[in-house]
Amino acid sequence: MDDETWLLGNINQMGYFRVNYDLHNWRLLIEQLMNNHAIISIGNRAGLIDDVFNLARAGFLPQNVPLQIIGYLPQEKEFLPWHAASRALYQLDKLLDRTEDYSLFSDYVLKQVAPKYHKLGWPTTSPDGSFMQAAYQAEELQREVIMLACSFGNKHCHRQAVSLISDWISSNKNRIPPNVRDIVYCTGVSLMDEDVWEFIWMKFHSSTAISEKKVLLEALTCSDNSFLLNRQEPC
Repeated sequence: MDDETWLLGNINQMGYFRVNYDLHNWRLLIEQLMNNHAIISIGNRAGLIDDVFNLARAGFLPQNVPLQIIGYLPQEKEFLPWHAASRALYQLDKLLDRTEDYSLFSDYVLKQVAPKYHKLGWPTTSPDGSFMQAAYQAEELQREVIMLACSFGNKHCHRQAVSLISDWISSNKNRIPPNVRDIVYCTGVSLMDEDVWEFIWMKFHSSTAISEKKVLLEALTCSDNSFLLNRQEPC
């Protein structure tokens, strides 16, 4: 092999192991993803992202390598690589939260997410008010990107979530698309005032659907108000 030819191991993730490369080969793989990611299969693209973040977390690679590899994501149209990236980014988010470099990290992630977020948008409704269903993979990709956008502070995503929560409160009709309700509830609770927390708390107690109660309960934990989180129900 010449110096400008990359090597890829564990084709289609058939083996239960991770593959590390020297920094030169990682650079060549990143260049390939940036120039034409379709040359590498969907499974291997997801595998590369999963491997590079976990290898960096274990100290086998510098942290700049996984952050460079996600630079191709604005071009990525498939769910699996986005899913691999989001799982790894949430772990990094927990480690870097409240550090002085956090804003640099979150701004960089948003830069990669924003083009896909604005392209995919939010779930749409038909004229009768029902939700228009897309193919499963497309729906999951849209959800993954919305979750990343809202989690890392995309302003449009925040405004959309606040608008949906406000509409629910004012009309008492829940028009929030079911597959993004957990994202909207959590974003609303974290950004809006105590009245929203109380509204979700009330809906948690009045709901009879177990799955909905679980989503509502998890949303309540998105508040950073320690008084609300420690409050106990009167007997």
